[in-house]
Amino acid sequence: MTNSIVEGLEGASAIPLKDRQRITGTALLVRSMIYFNLQRLFGDIPYTETTDFKINKSLQRMPENEVLNHIEKDLQKSMEMLADEFQNAERLYPNRKVAQLVLAEVYLSRKKWTEAEQMGKEVVNSPLYTFEEDVKKVFLKTGKHILWQMKPQNENDGTAEALLYYFTNAAPSSYALSTDLMTSFSDTDLRKQYWTLPVSFNGQTWYRAYKYKSLDPNTTEYSIIFRLEEGYCIVAEAMARQGKIAAAAVYLNHIRQRAGLAAVATGLTQDMFLNELLEEKRREFFTEKGQRFFDLKRMDKLDRLLAVKPNWKSYHRIWPIPLNELLLNPNLNPQNEGY
Repeated sequence: MTNSIVEGLEGASAIPLKDRQRITGTALLVRSMIYFNLQRLFGDIPYTETTDFKINKSLQRMPENEVLNHIEKDLQKSMEMLADEFQNAERLYPNRKVAQLVLAEVYLSRKKWTEAEQMGKEVVNSPLYTFEEDVKKVFLKTGKHILWQMKPQNENDGTAEALLYYFTNAAPSSYALSTDLMTSFSDTDLRKQYWTLPVSFNGQTWYRAYKYKSLDPNTTEYSIIFRLEEGYCIVAEAMARQGKIAAAAVYLNHIRQRAGLAAVATGLTQDMFLNELLEEKRREFFTEKGQRFFDLKRMDKLDRLLAVKPNWKSYHRIWPIPLNELLLNPNLNPQNEGY
């Protein structure tokens, strides 16, 4: 679909140039986000910039490093086409800073620490955004820390997240927060108090995600895709990887102190700080875009899942190519190891 938009706009001279650039830049950004997630999940994947069926039906998988090269190039094009200014006061459309944040994350995954720091700072130092100091307001749609958010499909509907994780007065039928996650919070952590909710039934207690609180009618919340805190964590990790631990701690501590926690200890080694950051991100971004899996994978710590997932195998770090995709295009073989 994004390829169709890009192709269609190339010759659409009746559409003003400024609009063509904005829409093309948005399509390239979305395509990059999709490919980045696919690459992180499946490893080597097919990559295409065309809608030509004769080409796409016989695509082979591209080495992940080449895919990431294409993603970087597309994000740089997107940054050139998108403006910093918000197209909508409610931040419902991505601007240049969103493309910069995604590119910073790509740099981080490729161990380009200097580039990740520089690109992340382009976002966190922008006057367009203000860090939200009140943990109770982080998921309100009016926040100035929000880079991009989406409104529910129907007026007054709750967000998809509020509905997905909702259960009350009964055992959960779908999702509940794990005991392992809940015990990672200290009792003084404000996120445990305001972002999780205990539900008791028949003498047993579960916790549900309570970041989004409004169901129907909902007039206060949209689904946040990117928020400023992600930029803080990217900059913190990139700086720490370069040995700048004290400077990195400033960004991490801002998030901790909002949660009512003390600053991280001084004098941490690089490994100690990165572990603190990893665990802090777990408490900050649970139930947001699967960030925990990607963080553990990037830091080569996925085998920690053995403690909470008895069936975990190391080869699960790469998912299996879906069988229907292999049947449609045998060139995608061989299947990923272990499946």
